[in-house]
Amino acid sequence: MFIDKLSTMQELPDYLTKDFRENGWGLYIKYRVWRKPRGTTEDRFADVRIFRSVGSDKQIRYFGMVFGYGGDKNGGSVLNTEDTISRHSSLAVLQGAIDGVNSSFTFKVFPVLRDSVFVYIYRADGTEVEVPSTEYTINYDEGTLVFNAGSAYIPQTGEALRATYIPSPIAPKPVKRLGFFTFDDVRLERLVVPSFDPNDEDNESVLPDGDGITTDYVINTTYQIKGVTVYLNGIKQKEGAAADGGSYTFNPATKTIHFHTAPAPGVDVRVEYIKILTGTELDGVIDLGDLEAGRNFDPNDIKSVFKAVYSTLYFLRPSFPTTLSVTPLDNVSNTWRRDSGIFYWGNINKDRIILFMRPDPSVGPEETYFAPLYIGRLRTTKNSPRRNLVIAAGTRKQDIPTYAKGMKIGYYIVDYGPNTTGGNDGIQLQQTYGGVNYNRHYMAFITHDKAIDNGEARLNPSVYSGKYHISPFYIVHPNDGFVGTLDDVFAVHPKNIAQLDELEIEYRENNPLKEEIGVGDGSRKVFWLTHSPSYPDGTDFTANPFTAQPIKLVVEVNCVQTTDFTFDYETKAITFNTAPPAGAIIHAEYVFKQVYRFTLPDTEVSPWQLEDGVPYAPIGLAILKETKTLAPLTPTP
Repeated sequence: MFIDKLSTMQELPDYLTKDFRENGWGLYIKYRVWRKPRGTTEDRFADVRIFRSVGSDKQIRYFGMVFGYGGDKNGGSVLNTEDTISRHSSLAVLQGAIDGVNSSFTFKVFPVLRDSVFVYIYRADGTEVEVPSTEYTINYDEGTLVFNAGSAYIPQTGEALRATYIPSPIAPKPVKRLGFFTFDDVRLERLVVPSFDPNDEDNESVLPDGDGITTDYVINTTYQIKGVTVYLNGIKQKEGAAADGGSYTFNPATKTIHFHTAPAPGVDVRVEYIKILTGTELDGVIDLGDLEAGRNFDPNDIKSVFKAVYSTLYFLRPSFPTTLSVTPLDNVSNTWRRDSGIFYWGNINKDRIILFMRPDPSVGPEETYFAPLYIGRLRTTKNSPRRNLVIAAGTRKQDIPTYAKGMKIGYYIVDYGPNTTGGNDGIQLQQTYGGVNYNRHYMAFITHDKAIDNGEARLNPSVYSGKYHISPFYIVHPNDGFVGTLDDVFAVHPKNIAQLDELEIEYRENNPLKEEIGVGDGSRKVFWLTHSPSYPDGTDFTANPFTAQPIKLVVEVNCVQTTDFTFDYETKAITFNTAPPAGAIIHAEYVFKQVYRFTLPDTEVSPWQLEDGVPYAPIGLAILKETKTLAPLTPTP
């Protein structure tokens, strides 16, 4: 589904979450990482949302979206007029049913700073009435406003309720950058791992130092725990009876460590363990609430935010992080406000996400990026990667984690070899056919050499064919060869074409597209078309999404036509009821008319802009906007 929207910078994560969920990527787990460094009142947060999809190939895919905020001084005790949300802002609208009965409403941004709220009712006749503060109560932490029972100010049908207020310094900030990551699996467990770096303030693993007398140490946590390991002065101790060489035993019922010999005075005592997490599940979403970060972090540094995220939940083989930046600015507080706009557009289905984002450029185009993002499946015709999920995004240089041998982020080593990438300096593939994780891949497409460009070079039709020629983005590894192509994206030279221009591709009945879509292996049942076939004019997909028939879709197995399949028009997946035999060549012939939107990435770094990543840099992307319905050709008498 193509989306083309305007969000406020404040609400972007919520808008994206809604779009992901409505187009095949369920919100699986959400939680907030929290940390308050010792001796400060600076609460720091990282919002984490994990999405899950079952693709048309039946593969389960995960990705996480992260953004940090907080870290402001004073803990919200000082009114900050610069951060006031005016009652005329789109963020001022209080959320809740307005029907003359409902009396409970929610602020769009919270926590709310105490004593900063003024509430207004906009009557149906256009008049504005300020509501006396005695008519309602506010839960400032939860951002709820409740009118008194029987209040004459409860808004009626046709009215609007707005407020002027100041968000607390620990309320989410407008999003300047996002982080993305993936992993093999996740457990609802929390690792607690000792750190011997004093800057990390190792809160949960540090026990009192030895005193030469105390033999029993209790791990102070309300969670159920397992996998306890003890360290004395950084040296791992053996559990078991003294006769067997053990230095301690652990009682899980009382969470007590008993040393056979009391640690000597001044000995540093630390523990490593796993906490079993419990969350609240609602509509299939597991909400883990607030989890304390195992490491200190800076919420305004996306690389540091991942240090916190990767020290909370138990991820199996988490990826090297990917970052997306929408502006080159470090601080946008005087440039864009909470309700400033950010445009985003692209195409989302349960297999993959293709998006561009750009803040309102009125401030100055040079302060905004056309920031690209691709997450999801590659289209392959034969063998697929073991974990067919790629991530690529555009960002500024300062936000990219720099790879280093043995690199550790949070609790995890994210060094997957010298070609490890996060998806900013190359295409990140989750796991190759041979089993390598998060290895850098490259793009290939049909192009001329940039060196032959001259003043007249432009995107133009060939004088020989009369047509424009564009190419799929092939994904390539230097050793593994061609892997597949990005889905519904084509390479377009950025000459004689403007941002957001649209391109049409059309194959009619008198000139249908016939393509080889794969080779059978005796077990594989799912194959994919390159394009979505068109349907007759007037087709209602809402009424009959599975019974509507394309104008033309002919499928052949070894040149023999078959109807033994089902077709998913959203993902272009052809699923055979019986797997084609090994070696059988599968062809599809169909007609279509499609519109693609052109966008050229202009972030400082992305796989589409690097000279060593693409054969022509920078290269533009044409993203599928729509497949048009067509009137079948009238036969010529």
